[in-house]
Amino acid sequence: MSVSRLVLPALALTSLIASAVVATAQDRAEAEFPRPRVKEAAREETDPARKVAPVTLKVYEWGVATENWDGSAEPPEDVPVFYWQAEQIPLEPAPAKPQPQDKPVRPITKRKPVLYFECTQDLTFDLDIRFTCGVPTWHYPKANRRTDAATLQWDNIKLTSDLTPRDKSLPPPKLREVADRHWANFSREGSTSYLEVNGEAERFLFYEGSASYLPESDVFVKDGKLVVRNFTAEPFLDLRVCVKLEGKVVRLHADNVPAASGDTPGEVTLDPAASVATFGPAGTLTTETGKAGLTEAQAKVFERCWNTELLEQEGTLSWRRTGKALDDLMQLKLTLPAGIASETHRVGYVQVRGVDLAKIADYDALVTSYLGGDDETLKKLKGTAGAGALRRAMLDTERPLKDRITLAKALSLIK
Repeated sequence: MSVSRLVLPALALTSLIASAVVATAQDRAEAEFPRPRVKEAAREETDPARKVAPVTLKVYEWGVATENWDGSAEPPEDVPVFYWQAEQIPLEPAPAKPQPQDKPVRPITKRKPVLYFECTQDLTFDLDIRFTCGVPTWHYPKANRRTDAATLQWDNIKLTSDLTPRDKSLPPPKLREVADRHWANFSREGSTSYLEVNGEAERFLFYEGSASYLPESDVFVKDGKLVVRNFTAEPFLDLRVCVKLEGKVVRLHADNVPAASGDTPGEVTLDPAASVATFGPAGTLTTETGKAGLTEAQAKVFERCWNTELLEQEGTLSWRRTGKALDDLMQLKLTLPAGIASETHRVGYVQVRGVDLAKIADYDALVTSYLGGDDETLKKLKGTAGAGALRRAMLDTERPLKDRITLAKALSLIK
């Protein structure tokens, strides 16, 4: 299935939070995330490092960030018709005059980040989601406000837990109907609670967004082998490459691609001779995401959503982000009742689609033309493919320093 503005498919983005969100002081929380209308004065930020609470709200998230290798636009997300676009939610406080909003110039979609909430008792809480290098595009249930183009806030989310004994004669909250085979329907199977906010009920909270940041990876051929580079400060986990090389489809896997060190990218070299028919039998993603923190039910839902695209789709490069990398890109901030602790388990993958090794030489030729004075070629150096060509040329120490500086400036323009 097609999914990405990370989903979900709900769908990179400075140094932020390393776990669930829990600020140490209310005034700091209000300064960072002003909340004009909080209805319950009894709420306070909790710090599990200082308090041992008898009850813990567990937050689980999964999603996939997708982008096209050549930098072209991605297809629209397949969200239910009743989901909300972020622009339908007003900015509060309202700006004195219309504010221009920068649109991401490199389409990366954070597809289907799905948030599940689990607790042994019913409770009410607030939630903020903030993109650091992007903007939210879709969400459900409806948020109360946007404090800026990058931040969504929900007030008074009522959680009704399946783990709490209750009167069986009382009907559960009514959910909107979705086709049985749609991800928004079967994703409910990973939940242990109902969420109600702003008159809408669901078994999970969905958000999706678009982002703009420099490409994080590169893949190319050297001496007949595949080289994958990592330009980020965090390692790539569970790397998978499924591409056509010399007329043959190869599938290669690596547990880890090291993080970059300064200006030097981390890298792994993969031998096509080690290509396997698949990346693993049925259940591979379930096992992988389960080890990363999802419950068994959530891991099975994730595999049902993503198995074909992550394990079988040709022309793809994918990996799993660390929890810190996810926290750096998208902040989650909880405001909980006094005495409630929290813990967060975030699982997010990245998938680069449409990788065509046969075209790498064309991109390298564009770099040569650009250095020769043809500025128009820069418009064609888009996405991971274009950035990869520029970076390879920049890392070539045999090139004149002047040329390498010129290429570094060009790289900053092609997000």
